[in-house]
Amino acid sequence: MRKNSIFYLNSALFIIVALTAINAFSLPGHGVIKWAMAQVNVITGEGTINYLARFAGAQNPSYQIGDSVIYEDSLGNVGIGTTGPNSKLDVTSGVDEILRLTRTGATYPTRFRMGTDGAMVISNNNADIVTVRSGNVGIGTTGPVGPLTLAAATAGARVTLTSTGSTNDNTPRLEFYGGTPSNTNNKVGPAIQGVSEGTWGRHALVFYQHDANDYTTESEVLRITSNGNVGIGVTGPTAKLHIGGTAGTDGIRFPDGTLQTTAAGAGAGLWAPSGTNIHNTNSGNVGIGTVSPGTALHLSRPSSGLASGMDVAWFVNASGGSTRMVFGEGLSANQFGTLIWDAANNLTSLGTEQNNQLVNLTLAGNVGIGTTGPNTRLQIGAGAASGLAEGLTIYSGFPTIYFRDSDEQSAMIHVNSNRMYFLSGSGSNDPGGGNNWALPPGAPDWPLWLEMTTGNAHFGRGVVLTPLPVDPPNLTDGMMWMRQ
Repeated sequence: MRKNSIFYLNSALFIIVALTAINAFSLPGHGVIKWAMAQVNVITGEGTINYLARFAGAQNPSYQIGDSVIYEDSLGNVGIGTTGPNSKLDVTSGVDEILRLTRTGATYPTRFRMGTDGAMVISNNNADIVTVRSGNVGIGTTGPVGPLTLAAATAGARVTLTSTGSTNDNTPRLEFYGGTPSNTNNKVGPAIQGVSEGTWGRHALVFYQHDANDYTTESEVLRITSNGNVGIGVTGPTAKLHIGGTAGTDGIRFPDGTLQTTAAGAGAGLWAPSGTNIHNTNSGNVGIGTVSPGTALHLSRPSSGLASGMDVAWFVNASGGSTRMVFGEGLSANQFGTLIWDAANNLTSLGTEQNNQLVNLTLAGNVGIGTTGPNTRLQIGAGAASGLAEGLTIYSGFPTIYFRDSDEQSAMIHVNSNRMYFLSGSGSNDPGGGNNWALPPGAPDWPLWLEMTTGNAHFGRGVVLTPLPVDPPNLTDGMMWMRQ
């Protein structure tokens, strides 16, 4: 009512009292009261039972009372947008956004929305944060695919469980149950927890498991320490992998079903590091593919279980260069020989410590002694190609072939100064040594030698066979022409 209408209000109240005194609250009397109050601009109006009243009408300020959208039933339940509230507060809306909370000075409000599919979405900082749809909860996603789905648009976003006490406190546990957990029965299930290691801010990640069918007690089964050690069945791992349990019973089981309960004796315990190298500490033999090695290293190809073929071992230089194997009594000078794959020349070579390539085998099958480029099946010494693909080639200043039988009887073919000499005897195979080759008794010269420039054949000093330019007269098969 208006402050300057006190006189009229008092007058109206007087009339109401008078009418009450004469029992005038009949329909005509009620109309008189409404008329009287309207004349002095007091609050008037009617409403529906159970609705909270509100100011209505087109005039502002309004002196008319009417119904609001808030309804309260006889049980004290309040409905907004509904006359049948089923809880203390029941809100019904035809639009998605049902509730908005705004803090003065905040950039964005927190909004609560509900879709026609019944999904509820809570938005904060102008982004959808929590979604509840079909019983699944999504944080950072509007499409949860399980009871709890977490998503983040930023790489490295974290899900954090933290205690509110000291930095050395154990963290909260993440527990898993196959049924409904009951704190009253102290039931426990598999769990993960950060356990303080006693140093500021350092925690081990510990996995727990309940004991057999007993859901009231648990044991630690795995621990990852802050320095990266992993313990299985041991609470204080002292190595990168530390396995506890009962000695001789617990261990590592492999895909073939075998169980290794110790590393001592056979296996990895026989190998020890030495700088960047590794060596076998066993004084016996090493077998690969055999349980009964007969030598220091015995390689054997099993009869089954591998692809067919005759390969037993491969020696490959991973960098693509040459590969060398060394055989001998030691690694000092004059103590070993070598077998080499020469990648530059595509050769397989045998050699010594002083000369790695004494004998060489090409991909074509030619063998060179003293040469890495043999042009015939066997070539001794380096020199120009002879043009013969098959045969024996000897290149040197004095090429010689020696023969000796079991009775120490020797023969020699020797080439020198365009002559080929044939000699037999019982002396040394070294013509320059103290025991020279013997000539026939009384012969001042080689027993047989050929002049390669003329073709003449010499028998000692007395007989020379000279090729004739034409056939001599009356020469038939079985005859030999000689002149002296």
